[in-house]
Formats: sequence, C-alpha cells, structure tokens
Amino acid sequence: MQELRNEQAIYRAALALIMQLAQPKFDTNSVQQLMKTIVGNIKDWPRQWKREILLSLLEPKWKLSSKSL
Repeated sequence: MQELRNEQAIYRAALALIMQLAQPKFDTNSVQQLMKTIVGNIKDWPRQWKREILLSLLEPKWKLSSKSL
C-alpha cells in the first residue's frame, strides 16, 4: 500500500508541477516543494523495477483451463 501511496504522491506532484510551470509567473517555493516530493519518492523505483522483472519471469500461480480460453 505504501508503494501505491508513493506513486500517487509522485503523479500528483508531477501534475501540479506542470500546472505551476505553465503559469507566466510561478511560485518558486511551490515548484521546489513539488520537485522534492517527486525526487523523494522515485528513489525506490529501481528496486521496484528489479522486483517486477523477477516476478515476470516466474510461472503464474493461476492456470486457465482450456474451457475458459
């Protein structure tokens, strides 16, 4: 669940950052805080990607029957 919360925080901050930077005069402090949120939460991405790669190599734990196909 924490990974999902971090992902939500990243995307929420990224969208807010885009909206801030689209303004002719944006708030520098807000931009810095949004960037801090993004950087602080993406640090786990390499570990998550490695885990996902390893999981994708395993056989699925479920089996589809020929009838369901």
